Amino acid sequence: MKVAVNGGIVSLRGSVKSERARQAAIIAAENVPGVSKVEDGLTIYPPPEDDYGGGDFASLPEETSTADDQPL
Repeated sequence: MKVAVNGGIVSLRGSVKSERARQAAIIAAENVPGVSKVEDGLTIYPPPEDDYGGGDFASLPEETSTADDQPL
């Protein structure tokens, strides 16, 4: 994460591992004396599984083979 300060404005950039970490960084910056504004440019990485539909590939239902599945 990168933090820059200019004229009482704190700019947060980079990635954090969770929404909780993102909120903690914002709150910490807001509570520094002299800070008038916090610009949130943080992203969560890796993104939550829900962004990809959740679950994993192993839990997908098995499909029966068709004639197209045979080797050439």
